[in-house]
Formats: sequence, structure tokens, C-alpha cells
Amino acid sequence: MASTMSLRERLEVRMRELLLEDVAAGEMSIDEVEDAMVELGDSMAREFARLVLERQVKQRPERPPCPDCQQPGEPAGERNREIITRRGPVLLREARYRCCRCRRHFFPSECAAGA
Repeated sequence: MASTMSLRERLEVRMRELLLEDVAAGEMSIDEVEDAMVELGDSMAREFARLVLERQVKQRPERPPCPDCQQPGEPAGERNREIITRRGPVLLREARYRCCRCRRHFFPSECAAGA
């Protein structure tokens, strides 16, 4: 069954099941159901955004070019970066690089975004 249903369809079915259990037990008012759905939707959107952003970061060249001189950069650690989305902040871990020629550090994601 899971193979014929999209991820969205599977999530919708499971969310309905969970919410209906709480509503049937008389544990949630309609306002609480609505608040839970909004919170769940935002949480899922942030997690999906994080996964997409991580995939994009991992698809970069092993030694991305310096934005100034285009020489390959040397790995120089990592940083945590908070990306603000419409659904809230998403934490992303990204690689930092150093250009030996320009003597500067850079982050490929910032170069790609034109930051």
C-alpha cells in the first residue's frame, strides 16, 4: 500500500488516524485540533526544507571554487547556520572553505545565493 501512495497521502492518512483517536476519546476541542494541525504542518514543512537544503549542500563539488579567484578551496571546518523559512527557522550544517591564494574563508551556499 505504501508504495502506491505518495508521501503526502501516507502522512495525511496517518495524521487523520492520530487526530481521530484523540477527538473520539473526547480529549481535543476543534480549536485544539486546528492548532495541532497548524503546528504539525509547520513542523513537517521545516523538516522537509532541512532535508532539501542538506541534499543541496552535499551535492556541491568536493573543493568548490573561491568566489573571487576561482581556485579550489580547502576544507576549513563547518558551521551551523539558521535558515529562516516561511514556516520557521531551519538549522543547517554547512562546510566552510579557505582560499590559499586570496587568504579568505567562504561558504559555497552563500556564493551560490549571491550573499
